Amino acid sequence: MSRTALAQRMGIAQVRLGSVIMAARRVLNVDQVQVLEIEEASGTVVLNRARLDTQFELKG
Repeated sequence: MSRTALAQRMGIAQVRLGSVIMAARRVLNVDQVQVLEIEEASGTVVLNRARLDTQFELKG
């Protein structure tokens, strides 16, 4: 999802989005597993759902 679309969906100002993403990455990207990634070239924010499920044992 683009940064602009993500900010709109979250209901926050785009200027605040960088700090929100960094905080989420600190929480989600544990043990060097990249659950939340930023594709710098395109400015796209990607949540890897499969890694999220595995890392946090969300599916039994």
